[in-house]
Amino acid sequence: AAEEDGARRLADKESAKKEKTRRQEQLEARRVAEIERVEEARRLAKEKEKERARLALAESKRVEEAWRLAKEKEKERVLVVSKIERAAEEDGARRLADKESAKKEKTRRQEQLEARRVAEIERVEEARRLAKEKEKERARLALAESKRVEEAWRLAKEKEKERVLVVSKIE
Repeated sequence: AAEEDGARRLADKESAKKEKTRRQEQLEARRVAEIERVEEARRLAKEKEKERARLALAESKRVEEAWRLAKEKEKERVLVVSKIERAAEEDGARRLADKESAKKEKTRRQEQLEARRVAEIERVEEARRLAKEKEKERARLALAESKRVEEAWRLAKEKEKERVLVVSKIE
């Protein structure tokens, strides 16, 4: 009976050791899985931020291209006006009334061109302003996402500390 009791106690100790090892392995696996999940969330947040930055850069390039095209159009308009002016100056046979009419037409066209140029510049500046506002909003959202991931990471660490404390109490 004493041998059986000793064998039973030895088997109970072995069983307790195996159970303790199994619980520790489970806790470690959970901790590793939680860390991997948080790291994946961080990686995804970084990828999102890179994509936002790429989109903001593309938007900025689009606005710059629109600005460049507006400048080119203005240069073409000035060139056309100067050609018209030269032609009017070379034609000395026109009557005085035609010259006055041409001046009025030229003034009208210049005013039209100036109004169009101002409107185009205002439109491009508005597009730039909107692009900057979009970028500020994207940065604000990225910061909020980053804070959320950091909070999740902190909570995961706290949970791990609690688990370790519970395991050590159980042991």
